[in-house]
Amino acid sequence: MDFLSSFPKATEILVVASSRDVADDLVRQHASQAGASFGVHRYGFRQLVVTVAASELASAQLTPATALGLEAVAARATFQAVEGGGISRLSEVAEAPGFARSLAVTLEELRLSGVDTATLEAPRETLAELTALANAFEKEIESARIADHSALLRLATWAWRRPHWATLRKAPILLLDLPIATRREREFVDALVRSSPSVLATIPAGDHDAREALRAAGGEEWDGPGGNGTPDTADAGGTHLNRLGRWLFSDEDPPEAPADDDTVRFLSAPGEGRECVEIVRRILDEAEAGVPFDEMAVFLRSPETYSAHLETAFRRAGVPALFARGTKRPDPSGRAFLALLSCKSERLSAKRFAEYLS
Repeated sequence: MDFLSSFPKATEILVVASSRDVADDLVRQHASQAGASFGVHRYGFRQLVVTVAASELASAQLTPATALGLEAVAARATFQAVEGGGISRLSEVAEAPGFARSLAVTLEELRLSGVDTATLEAPRETLAELTALANAFEKEIESARIADHSALLRLATWAWRRPHWATLRKAPILLLDLPIATRREREFVDALVRSSPSVLATIPAGDHDAREALRAAGGEEWDGPGGNGTPDTADAGGTHLNRLGRWLFSDEDPPEAPADDDTVRFLSAPGEGRECVEIVRRILDEAEAGVPFDEMAVFLRSPETYSAHLETAFRRAGVPALFARGTKRPDPSGRAFLALLSCKSERLSAKRFAEYLS
């Protein structure tokens, strides 16, 4: 907050967080304290990468790849390698349901680390087959004209030096807990930091990769409380919830635990549905204790798995709930209406529409 308040209200400032929601929350909190302001540019890290690389993508006629798209490319590359006899040892597991996904993740990690898969040495049979799969994967990506996260980072690092980004290059930058773990991410963050006249970056305790990346970019650590990656011991006490937030990712030993309280609870449930029921029960307990609903939140590790169960539990308990972006499923009636419009635009008959529904 102090960093944002140290500049005049009309100053253009770039705020980059691990997600757009985090950046929005910080700026809203700042606006509620400092009053109206303008010129603050808010981005999630991946969102900024895609935005900066957009012009380069258009010039190269490339399309950003989704995780599902990369998995499909990996599956196609595997199929071609098996049909061509390029792999024998891995062919035994190539048809397993999770092989394409694992291959896509592995190759993306290699590309993000700057490893040229085309020049991998193959002293062993398995590595030779992985090299063959990597080469096939590269060819499929090029033929499909798509760009994975590694390619987006390389394009964004290059595009950041373009004249149309000159205004933001001169803007102060606030980096909020960015995950800087790979070579491509370090290169892009280095370009951001070195171009800006004033940068403040926050790092979760224990994130040594991000700390080293910012040091290499010329950053200096703050020596006050919480500096050097050490949590502020003055605020380390209090409830178990405070201790959890302060020491969860710290390498230091936490101080002596305070008296027991119920701010953190562990529960065991036989399935996602029952677990969501227990969550709603806890919310009702907090509501009876006087906590307003709009001061409660449920964070989901796997929204695609829990959202339906949680929505049902909230509805049955009569608890009003607002689902954030990415957690709510499409409404069935809306999908049906879009299907009707598609059939109308394609001039399908009633019989053809019935076949479509079947």
